[in-house]
Amino acid sequence: MIINISNTISSIGATALTIAQHSSSYRRSIDLYLLYVSSSLKLIMFYNPSLMGSSLIYLNHWNAYPVTMIEKQVWMRIVFVDLGIGGMALTRFLIRQFPNGLI
Repeated sequence: MIINISNTISSIGATALTIAQHSSSYRRSIDLYLLYVSSSLKLIMFYNPSLMGSSLIYLNHWNAYPVTMIEKQVWMRIVFVDLGIGGMALTRFLIRQFPNGLI
């Protein structure tokens, strides 16, 4: 299995949604989702096994922007865009909390 950003964030998101569905509050699962996603993204940006190096070299090809600005933009686009690379909108945690009237 190839370790990449999509696999990592999708696994973290699925686990966090399952926790939100079976707990009484969604707040803790959102906090843990953000903690694990930010730490795993930081590690993958530092060293990506698929690229055998840093991902920031490819994102900042022309050295046009500071690295911290690019990291923030990439982080926001990856983590909070639903059906993107693997992230999800935070409203999915709220949707999981509604009871199913059909059961």
